[in-house]
Amino acid sequence: MLPSRKDRPVSFSLPEINTAADAVKASGALLQAVAVGDVTPSEASELGKLLESHARVLEASELEERLTKLERFTNQ
Repeated sequence: MLPSRKDRPVSFSLPEINTAADAVKASGALLQAVAVGDVTPSEASELGKLLESHARVLEASELEERLTKLERFTNQ
């Protein structure tokens, strides 16, 4: 026997998130989804945690890229 699911899949429009700055737009889309009733506030809270985590990964990647470029520039 499997335990019953405590959550459900949610479906709403979310802009593509390729940079940390894109996370701002995604956060706005998440708030809008709550406002129109597509997701509940508690679902949005959980999704917000995922969004925040993904934004941190993107920020770290962007920082690493900038640092690599700077190191290349200073080593020339």
